[in-house]
Amino acid sequence: MLTFYILPNPFSSEEPIGEFNGSAIVKKRYQSPLAESLIGWSLFTVLALKESQLSICTFLCGALLSEHLIIYRNHRIPGTRVSDSPAGAWLISLVPIILSFHDKTIALNLISASLGAFVLLSFLYTSGTSTAIHLSLWFICARVTYLTPTFNILLTFLFVLLLSIELLSSYVGSLTIWEAILLAQICFAFHTNTVFFIIPLLCVYTIGRFKMAPSSMTFGTLSISAMWLWSLLSDVVDHLVDEESYFDPMSVLHFEPLQFITDLITPLNILLVTTVWAPLCVVAVLVVAYFSQGVNGSNKTPFALRKLFHLLAGVVYATGLLVSPTLLSVAAVCVLLAFFLIEWTRRSGPPVASKFLNDVLGPFRDLRDSGELIFTPIALLLGLSLPVWNFCYSWPQDDPIPPQAWSGVITIALGDSVAALVGRQWGHLWFCWPGTHRTLIGSGASFVSQMLLWVGLAAFYGWPWRSGVLPLAFGVLAEAYTEQIDNLAIPLLVMSLWPSS
Repeated sequence: MLTFYILPNPFSSEEPIGEFNGSAIVKKRYQSPLAESLIGWSLFTVLALKESQLSICTFLCGALLSEHLIIYRNHRIPGTRVSDSPAGAWLISLVPIILSFHDKTIALNLISASLGAFVLLSFLYTSGTSTAIHLSLWFICARVTYLTPTFNILLTFLFVLLLSIELLSSYVGSLTIWEAILLAQICFAFHTNTVFFIIPLLCVYTIGRFKMAPSSMTFGTLSISAMWLWSLLSDVVDHLVDEESYFDPMSVLHFEPLQFITDLITPLNILLVTTVWAPLCVVAVLVVAYFSQGVNGSNKTPFALRKLFHLLAGVVYATGLLVSPTLLSVAAVCVLLAFFLIEWTRRSGPPVASKFLNDVLGPFRDLRDSGELIFTPIALLLGLSLPVWNFCYSWPQDDPIPPQAWSGVITIALGDSVAALVGRQWGHLWFCWPGTHRTLIGSGASFVSQMLLWVGLAAFYGWPWRSGVLPLAFGVLAEAYTEQIDNLAIPLLVMSLWPSS
């Protein structure tokens, strides 16, 4: 009975439990060889061909087999967003693949801990004898990869597990289990890159756990706690300068805010903000205000308009990458903080402010935003920003940005928008992908548009254009079949498949 106090009941939907039929889900999701699991097995094949990725490939295979086992034993995939939560085991391999380019040990620890977290979460959701089989799969993967359980793996496992549980229980109906694990992995990658990431993470956790409302007392308490943690971690980092677990543990200590801000104030950056970013922000605010008032007589934002926001965000990020990636990174952090503050106020703020924000943001909800958290716009921002931040590692500031930094702009801002608009307009004249409602013409238009932009960027930066064909093609295939949060997953997938060189 303890599990019911830890996690929400996955069978709490309006559909009666007795009517659940696992074989029906199997038939629905696997009625053709091209279902969402195709993404995972295709990714497995690609990784198997790379000798450097065999360890991650092994644990990905274990996750896929474990996922299939749950389905075939008449259990739903654990999750809380929808009644028939889709498959998505491939998500747990994305961050480890990106990490493996720079530290294979940390990457292997992360994916092994993530699979272990999924096994335990599956047991907490639907305990049964199949848990022994899932554990056997984990030990087989560990044996094949010569993985020795260590204290670091245990800590990584606890981090991913506890954060995933917190996300699933705090934002009921907003995330699948795979999305929760992916977010936990991203937080782990940030923490690996700098120990000071634990400060904002603890602040967000405290707000969510104790249902703290936005107020002057809350901000004061969090500010004092953050300063105390900064002082404490500074002393700890002094003793970790020789620790190989952190890429550059001392870099944050030498950060000079005033000098950093002064360096950002350049004529070119001022021109970028005043002539491109500011007008686009004004247009976005006016559009939100227009549709929040229900002027169009509908309580839902037109589909094309939501995709227009993707394109506008793509313009902001593209110009930022071309002119000043550093300014773009700082601006993205500020916008993300603003998103969190708005969502925090909407969920826990004063009734008047909460109602106002619900009225404003309500028309822009996606079908996936059926839970308490409006996650789609945050996922879009993360999908565009994570490649720019290069959250798993840092490249020297004197070097040009790598191709991976453009993953979000190419796939989500451009490709996803073109696919949706073309598919909606002319998709009824063409065939759909087997087992899904996405159209071939939409995917084809998406791939062509992405390749045109990529070839132009390759010519501008001097990159080999052929290196982007496989990642972009794979991203189009994944976009056609995934039911996970594509705004976040697809950029990371493409980023992980780009050659490390």
